[in-house]
Amino acid sequence: MGRFSSGQRAGDGVPVATRTYTQSMLVDRAFRFAFRNYSTLWLIVASVVFPLHLAHGYVFRDVVAVSQLHPAIELFPERRQVARVSAADLAEARRWWAALTAVEIVLIPALAGAATRVLEEDLRGGVPGALRAWGGATRLNLRGLVGRPGPLLVALAISFAAGWLAETTGRLLVEPLPPGLLWVGVAVTAATARSLAVPLLLATMAMCEVEGDPRVQENEPVRK
Repeated sequence: MGRFSSGQRAGDGVPVATRTYTQSMLVDRAFRFAFRNYSTLWLIVASVVFPLHLAHGYVFRDVVAVSQLHPAIELFPERRQVARVSAADLAEARRWWAALTAVEIVLIPALAGAATRVLEEDLRGGVPGALRAWGGATRLNLRGLVGRPGPLLVALAISFAAGWLAETTGRLLVEPLPPGLLWVGVAVTAATARSLAVPLLLATMAMCEVEGDPRVQENEPVRK
């Protein structure tokens, strides 16, 4: 199993002993941090994904309203519509959905930077806030994550599974909604699933970012 060595640093002129973490230890610490600050991490993610999904859902509300008919609509000839939705409308909605997903992926480093600020504040014994955390959005060192694929892959797999389960369950719950309100249920379900799952990945990225500092490993204050 891989191990991560922290190296040595001097704090107030006193060398700090090296400590090594296994991958499982790093993931365990990251998840404990995530659950301890879950509401803050949830708000960080939700502040991004809810506006995106609500906007997409509103623009393509007619497409969402006929979700059960999508397989049939795909086979429609040009200009044929059902409930004002054509095959071209369905294709456009899917293109914008792919673009929305791409935007979410691109924003992950910024979200992880904000999570890193939350982690540092938590280790100081402070009360992390979602709004203040955005000050660290540009601070994540992506190069520092390259040598830690194990914990990141584990966190990504768990986050994906949790998100898929939450969204699948939510879709079943919102199916009875009237067609005119279905877009709200679908958008809220998708955004909620991401807000529930992504904090686990962000916490792991944040822990990988700061775990090389021995003072962090000992839960001592982080000095900038």
